[in-house]
Amino acid sequence: MRDETLERLYYTIQVLQNAYPGELTYQDLSWEISEITREKGPAKRTMIRDIERLQRQGYDIHLRMEGKFQMISLAPGEKDSDLKITDIQILGLSLAQELMEPLRGTVFWNGIRALWNEIIRRVPQQTQQHFRRRRRQVIVRGAAAKSYAEKGGILGTLYDAQLSHREVEIVYTKPGGHGEPRTVRPYCTAFFDGSIYVVAEDADIDELRTFKLDRIERASRCDRFFSPREDFDAQEFFSASLSVFGRNDKRLKPKKITAKILHPRAASLLAERPIHPDQTIELTETGEYYLTIPSVFEDELIRAALPFRDEIEIVSPKSCRAKMERTLRAMLGRYGK
Repeated sequence: MRDETLERLYYTIQVLQNAYPGELTYQDLSWEISEITREKGPAKRTMIRDIERLQRQGYDIHLRMEGKFQMISLAPGEKDSDLKITDIQILGLSLAQELMEPLRGTVFWNGIRALWNEIIRRVPQQTQQHFRRRRRQVIVRGAAAKSYAEKGGILGTLYDAQLSHREVEIVYTKPGGHGEPRTVRPYCTAFFDGSIYVVAEDADIDELRTFKLDRIERASRCDRFFSPREDFDAQEFFSASLSVFGRNDKRLKPKKITAKILHPRAASLLAERPIHPDQTIELTETGEYYLTIPSVFEDELIRAALPFRDEIEIVSPKSCRAKMERTLRAMLGRYGK
């Protein structure tokens, strides 16, 4: 069900509740909805379908003819009812829950399950039956095969500290390294590609870093509080990233990157699954495709371009072309022996 349809159903119930115990014609109903939305009211045919949909959802809506007009009203007991949940809405939440499976055992998973149980408790059995039939025909694939159950306590500590602005002492292990103690100031929690990350200020260098939860062995709150940076914005922090590395990381400088797309297949794939939300694909008068990303980190763009093999050629900047050349030469060196 589209958002505008759901919104219109909500307004329909709201208007009928305000008119209770009175009756309305379809013309009255359309006019009242237009007063709420400040837009043209829905057509009669649309409202007839909406009333039928609401009745299928379990609303007791009375219809009777008075002359040439059909009168619409809520039955007693429906005045204070909320918009009921549909089987397709439950299906959407069920799919989202399965995609969030790696969160199992964390504070976020507990919230998801509590919401799910509360919704199911309120849903009529008939709606639940429709949901179960539909759910068997919708499959989730590609969800990360991992769980953060063992890291639930660490995540809870970091998230609480993020909300209360308290410093946290952690033990962090880089790949192939040993655990190192650090003091961090948590700013943001990010969920990317099935893994959880924490954006935090490293207290020793006063710079923002991205820490992967998998690599945090221990976490304990300190008695020290910190004042968050006023200029920190989570959306802006990730705006130039294809993953979870942030713009405020002084080691990384985003750049405008242009690449020539050498095969129409690659142009279609990039349109279907964009590398970056701000990317543009332009077809020139000579029939050539060009990909432009206004602000992105070079190393991340190279990793995203490699699966396209010889179908993409980085044009600018020169620094990115040089990095791609070094990457390909290193790979060729491995396989050319």
